[in-house]
Amino acid sequence: MNLMNNDESTQFTIVKSTSDQTMQLFKDYKLILHEAIEALRIVKEQENIDIAV
Repeated sequence: MNLMNNDESTQFTIVKSTSDQTMQLFKDYKLILHEAIEALRIVKEQENIDIAV
């Protein structure tokens, strides 16, 4: 019985760890997308300046 509880605890830890890794990936992707959008805004602003000049 004790071994079974240890297995369940281990499985929970693995699932929690995988979930934490997934959440970190989403945070990383969100940051990358935010930076890409900001870069596109800068390019668009630069193009507008070039057209105006």
